[in-house]
Amino acid sequence: MYTFVNCHHEKTYVMKKTTIPIYLVWIFTLSFIFQSCFSVRLISEYDETMDKTITSLQEDVTRLLVNIETHLGSDKASYTNHTSTYENIKVKLRILEARASILDKNKVISGQVVELKNVMANFEKLHRIGFTNLDQLKLLDNQMNTLFASLIKFQIALKRGEKQ
Repeated sequence: MYTFVNCHHEKTYVMKKTTIPIYLVWIFTLSFIFQSCFSVRLISEYDETMDKTITSLQEDVTRLLVNIETHLGSDKASYTNHTSTYENIKVKLRILEARASILDKNKVISGQVVELKNVMANFEKLHRIGFTNLDQLKLLDNQMNTLFASLIKFQIALKRGEKQ
């Protein structure tokens, strides 16, 4: 607080010393302690459906790659023989995308699913053109494995975090 003091016609301001009541210090300290006991989640919680869908999707993509690799150079490896597999993969990707967008704090998984959709779209385009050698498939396989490993590791981390 300020007090106006008039000495010899000069205006000066004197500050009074104020003290903080001890009960306010205790309230602040206790509220800080209580707040630190609660955890704050900056990411979504583990979702078993997403985990199972990711694993199933990885199985479908791996089966497709192995099938193409096994029959490379023959008619069995052509795109037209695998359209139902691509449809199944697209359905699972849409389910993942929808589920990721519904859950709160799920930007990481949403981004990973979008990346996986883009890679699968490129995979399908290349398959329509036709694969000519195993090196093309191995590059795609490595890229897919990296994406799936990232998604699965994230799900495992979320699952472990849920138990703690």
